[in-house]
Amino acid sequence: MKYRKEIDGLRAIAVLPVVLFHAGFESFGGGFVGVDVFFVISGYLITTLILEARLKRQFSFLHFYERRVRRILPGLLTVILLVTPFSLWIMTPSQLVDFSESIISSIFFFSNFHFFLEEGYFSAVSELKPLLHTWSLAIEEQFYLLFPMAFVVLLGVGKKTAIFSIISVAVLSLIFAQWSGNLIASPPYIENDFKWFDQSFMASYYMPFGRVWELLAGALLACTSKDTHKVHRAVCEFGAFLGLTLISLSVFLFDKATPFPSVYTLIPVLGTILILKYGRSTTFTGRFLSLSGIVFIGLISYSLYLFHQPVLAVVRLVNPEILEDWRLFAILMFIAGLSYFSWRFIETPFRSDTRISSRNLQLVLSGVIVVMCGFVFATKYTNGFIQRFSEDDRALLSINETEMARYTPQQFMSHRLAAFSEEKRKVFLIGDSFAMDFLNMGYAGGYWNTVSVSTHHIERQCGIVLTERNYSHHISDADTVYCNRRGRFESEQVRSLIQQADVVILASRWSFWVAEYLP
Repeated sequence: MKYRKEIDGLRAIAVLPVVLFHAGFESFGGGFVGVDVFFVISGYLITTLILEARLKRQFSFLHFYERRVRRILPGLLTVILLVTPFSLWIMTPSQLVDFSESIISSIFFFSNFHFFLEEGYFSAVSELKPLLHTWSLAIEEQFYLLFPMAFVVLLGVGKKTAIFSIISVAVLSLIFAQWSGNLIASPPYIENDFKWFDQSFMASYYMPFGRVWELLAGALLACTSKDTHKVHRAVCEFGAFLGLTLISLSVFLFDKATPFPSVYTLIPVLGTILILKYGRSTTFTGRFLSLSGIVFIGLISYSLYLFHQPVLAVVRLVNPEILEDWRLFAILMFIAGLSYFSWRFIETPFRSDTRISSRNLQLVLSGVIVVMCGFVFATKYTNGFIQRFSEDDRALLSINETEMARYTPQQFMSHRLAAFSEEKRKVFLIGDSFAMDFLNMGYAGGYWNTVSVSTHHIERQCGIVLTERNYSHHISDADTVYCNRRGRFESEQVRSLIQQADVVILASRWSFWVAEYLP
């Protein structure tokens, strides 16, 4: 396939919003769409390579998969090797065990399943997971594992059959993404069904069938592409510019509240297709994407994608305030420098079979994977190397995150909107996880034995304030969707309990803006 500079430029347009989104830049609220741009590019390039190799009768599954290994694993293993010492230094035992499990899932490309079973992609906890971003690599590799074989078989039947099959599967995948993605906006919220709603939404986000249509969109373009030199110059100019505009609108207008993936994802996907089809270097958009600085970012985009999440996660584990001032830019420059060295000294040599033979490739990668598996085993066996801590601390630290997550809300949820006992003093406790801790403290100390307690859960970002004043301007659009779904003080049951209570306690990890509304 002839090298196209503008595709590397498009990679830069994809990776930068992802990095800035994860770094916390609010104006890049839809930066996560960069992953979707990568999916389309991957589907297009892989399908083009298969078609060209078959045309020359040179296609080999063995060669195809070796190229994928050379492209993906050296950089990924390097990142994991560099992050591991920091994990031993700063992570609690339970965090370290979780990290070790993510190592295995990342190496063997099932991390999308691993993270699907944990917290949601947009949760605060996800920001502390160094390998969270490998879910997208897993989906790509799962696609590469199955698609080439199926595509070659279908081509043997006929190209029209292959195209029809691609369209059929893509449409079904998009329907699934739209159905499950829109569950986030489902009316009205029911406590017992909340986990089902979130898991269904995450299934669309993390699972291959909610994403495969994006890769197949690129594959379909490769199957149907014709020589754009015969297309009128104005059509190419307009098409490429429209594509760049659609991607930009997605980055700046989408946010965490946008159901995703869904029909909204068609916007960046269509934008990517238009650039791939019409954005040759002869167009204004193509020349822009071919600028040396943009192409350079595109060349290091894979390493940049690999390094940004682990570095940001480690910094947040050490001190999240570092990312709230000028030091954030220093961190981003550090990530860029790491990415360059990774591209220059890891990616580039390993992609060349003349510099590193297939045999040496197997020896190096196998050796590193064995070492990592040994680390994972040791981490699990020693409960996250708990011996690192003093004997007094080990009892607390031996409680894993699953047990903590079960313990913290258990008492609170058992009293959720409970009817008061008339014989005891009535206490209505309202708040977030701090309220849960407050209740647990009370029971552990025996303070709640003589009172009747009822509870109501409101997250801090929703505003835990009893007031008639309007405070909606303090709550982001993304949080408004979540808060409206879960409810605050609107229900008759909550209002009735407030009226019945002798004491109402508001407990929260307070935001500064709440103070003026508390009186």
